[in-house]
Amino acid sequence: MTTPDIFIQGWAWLMNDWTHPIVAAAAITAVTPTPKPGTWLSKAYKVIDVLAINVLHAKSTGVTSTALAEQIADLLQEKAQQEIMQAQAQVHLSQPAKE
Repeated sequence: MTTPDIFIQGWAWLMNDWTHPIVAAAAITAVTPTPKPGTWLSKAYKVIDVLAINVLHAKSTGVTSTALAEQIADLLQEKAQQEIMQAQAQVHLSQPAKE
């Protein structure tokens, strides 16, 4: 996969659902340190922070990025297990009943 393909797929993912930009912004703000005030980077960071819905010092919770990553991994694992169970149920329902 070439670099332009990666950017195109990333853009497609962001625009696929209205929640994806919020998730991406939250991930960026969670793993990056807050820049020094007054710099152009701090102004861009404020925009990303608002997009991530980090208002009223929501980032200042004391939660480490490692703990956050573990929580996200657990949620993704639960979601994957639910999807597997749903797929298995659909396969079971689609099989003809034995007499």
